[in-house]
Amino acid sequence: MLLVSKRPDVSVEEFRRHYEEIHAPLAAKHLPHLAKYVRNHVVDRFGPDVDCHVITEFWYDLEGPWRDKRVELLRQDLLDLFAKDEETFMDRATMRVLVVEEGETPAGDLSAGARRPS
Repeated sequence: MLLVSKRPDVSVEEFRRHYEEIHAPLAAKHLPHLAKYVRNHVVDRFGPDVDCHVITEFWYDLEGPWRDKRVELLRQDLLDLFAKDEETFMDRATMRVLVVEEGETPAGDLSAGARRPS
């Protein structure tokens, strides 16, 4: 996951438009093994410490751990290509990268807490 903020001189609308119309297609075209690419644009904030404008999810179809494949996936030439575009609309100094493991509650278990015995 990638937490990204816009540059101060770029409006939220310009940031979102550039991300969706220029940067996302660029990344989708060049990132190998990308199975899903999601941009979660922040539309509301519920705390003072939230400082990003989008949380980007990169889902890879890989054999083995991502850590073992990252050199292949994030070659320097690709990083340079993305950085050139990112500098035009993102505040790259505030970017944060998170490698996460997903935990999910099965749908059938979600309403179980609502059915308490009387």
